[in-house]
Amino acid sequence: MLWHPSLFYGGGLMINTVLIVGFHRSGTSLLTGILYRTGFFYIGEKSDIIGATKFNPYGHFENVVTMNILELCLTSYNFSWISGKVSSIDSCKKILNHHIKNLTKKAEEEGKNLLIKDPRLCLFPDILQKINFKNPVVIVNTRNIQDIINSISRRDNLYIGQIKSMIQNYNEGLNKWIDNASYYTCYEKWFNPVMMREQYEGLINSVLVGQPERQTKALEDDIFNKSVSLIDYSIVERRTHGA
Repeated sequence: MLWHPSLFYGGGLMINTVLIVGFHRSGTSLLTGILYRTGFFYIGEKSDIIGATKFNPYGHFENVVTMNILELCLTSYNFSWISGKVSSIDSCKKILNHHIKNLTKKAEEEGKNLLIKDPRLCLFPDILQKINFKNPVVIVNTRNIQDIINSISRRDNLYIGQIKSMIQNYNEGLNKWIDNASYYTCYEKWFNPVMMREQYEGLINSVLVGQPERQTKALEDDIFNKSVSLIDYSIVERRTHGA
């Protein structure tokens, strides 16, 4: 599988909006960070990009304004990121469309693709129909369900029952996203948490070396040919996170 060139190459070519969708603690930050470091993607002003924390030592690579709008939408239904259920984006449609329009304009000015990642996207599968993304490309990221439970438990000190209920709700939305996805990736197939630092830095070095064609080839060799394919509906694993 080869990535469409415009997924990486700005500067006059078609600009895409790339949305990375997956559970909390499923590896979306690592994947988004690697793409962002290629230089072909725009997330937002540097002051708006959520940086490193104890449990995300390389950064979250989320736009804080985008996150706050999605959280505001959940709040309008008396939900939070923990208690959220699959919902409509309608209550924040106007403000989110305005925000995305501004981000898209800035991305185009820099000749880059717009890159959006936030686990809350799982809960808003109708967002593709109601928000004016330019040429949306959806990457659905998954991870072993027990590893997600363990990671959320360590980070947020939630009860296992709370986490399982949350995952069930996110899973409902994620399955709808899968039906609209261009690419599908599984964290364990391309990343080894035991060698996180060495592997991450190796991937970063490989994608930052040479011309754009070489960078794209490095990404394909190191990550995507191992984990991402055009959605194949015969793959039973595509419903990986059944709760």
